Amino acid sequence: MLKQKSPKAPGKRCLGITATKRIYPPPPKPGGGEGVPPRNDLRDSAAPPCLRPGTRRWYLMRYPMDVICLSYLSAMILLLLCCHRHVANWSSLALQFALFALGICFLILLDDKFPGRGISSTARLIYPVAVIATGWGALTQLVPLLYGSYWTTSWVIYTDRLLFGVYPTVWMVQYHRPWLDELMNIFYSGYYLLMPGIVLTLLISGKRRQLVYALSLVSFTYLGNFVFFLLLPTLGPQLIPEIAKLGGGSYSGYWIAAATRWIQSNGGAIGGAFPSSHVSGAVIWTLVALDLNRPLGVCLALLVPGIAVSTVYLGYHHALDPLAGILWGFLAYGLIKPSCYYLVGGKR
Repeated sequence: MLKQKSPKAPGKRCLGITATKRIYPPPPKPGGGEGVPPRNDLRDSAAPPCLRPGTRRWYLMRYPMDVICLSYLSAMILLLLCCHRHVANWSSLALQFALFALGICFLILLDDKFPGRGISSTARLIYPVAVIATGWGALTQLVPLLYGSYWTTSWVIYTDRLLFGVYPTVWMVQYHRPWLDELMNIFYSGYYLLMPGIVLTLLISGKRRQLVYALSLVSFTYLGNFVFFLLLPTLGPQLIPEIAKLGGGSYSGYWIAAATRWIQSNGGAIGGAFPSSHVSGAVIWTLVALDLNRPLGVCLALLVPGIAVSTVYLGYHHALDPLAGILWGFLAYGLIKPSCYYLVGGKR
């Protein structure tokens, strides 16, 4: 006689609690599929919780560069509202920063609504370049904001003489030659190609993660440098009459030297000498390149000493400025990298 099977119970019951089998979702397919983000999608669960997209729809500052740029613009607006005595046209400058911040928020919301579409997505990725350029353009007005003077200049000159026994910018005048002046100008002005070259390369190749990683580190370094300019306003040697009379800041050269003079006369920031943003920028771009493309990073590392020497040789900086720029470049890299290394597959 066959034994009749009793129907299975839905679950074992123990002390009045029914145990049920948990159903897990199937793992994602190795080659992609539903639930697997595209290779260059920026929505990553490895991001810090406060920067993780999708957690809260209203959270605007999604990536490290968003936090950095919007925080800088907000801080400048507050400073202009509170300490505008030494700034001409402070209201228009504050309005400009406010409109810029609102524009960034609009770009972030637009890209969140329509991700990866057209010009808005591209602008959302590269807007830190515009923030850095705008911040630099406003420095001549902003540098006297806190003190109304360039009080650090005499301290930097004194420290230069104390460390080196001579004033290096004037001491280097004896080595000025047309060919050497042109070489130093190649180093100095070649620096301006780093940002457009690396940003456009990453953008055209579609490496969105790497681009956001690079601009997060770079924006923190440059905007932090601008804050130092406000705290430690310092005139460059070419703007100090006593040093200019001794030949500091005068050089010959050829067509690249002429291009450098034009750039400095139209885009220089008065009082923004310490620490050297030229050198800190070169350092941070080199470190970014070493993370993303080691051969390129090694090439840039060979150029950094030439850029640092050229800033003093051509009379645009005191010797202490590039030293402080190197220090700030490495310090900024160490401070911000843990917050955005997840973008290139690293661990926090």
